[in-house]
Amino acid sequence: MKGCIRQIEHLNPSGASEQDILTRAKMLFAQDPKYTKGFKFDHVWNILKDIEKFGTDTMNTASMKSRQQNANADNGGSSIKRPPGVKKAKMKKKNDEQIAKVININAQLVEAMNASTAAITKMADTMLYKEETKILFKDLNSISNPMMREYIRN
Repeated sequence: MKGCIRQIEHLNPSGASEQDILTRAKMLFAQDPKYTKGFKFDHVWNILKDIEKFGTDTMNTASMKSRQQNANADNGGSSIKRPPGVKKAKMKKKNDEQIAKVININAQLVEAMNASTAAITKMADTMLYKEETKILFKDLNSISNPMMREYIRN
């Protein structure tokens, strides 16, 4: 739309108001095969036309060349700009890898804890078995205390 307005303004219509220029620009815009339905954003154009992105886009060739050189320097000599979101995609991949590592480490820790718990339980059972065996095979005649002898017999 801004390009159409610029074309109409370059025709220098004498005495044309801003509304006349806008109307002619809309007619020119509708002639484009891609936009046969016309300009649909009249309700926001008055707000957007003053924003830098939609403002005048006439540049001298020196500024265009310097921008192109900066783009080439930023992209390692290629004139193709990197698509937005590459850094975010790399960061997401890195985060996903770190999360996977943490999950793997947690799984290993849980496995180690389960193994140590099983070993401790087995050791406790063995110690209990030894104590019970010691009591069961105790010679009751060797116990001098009568209360202790009765307790072990029970």
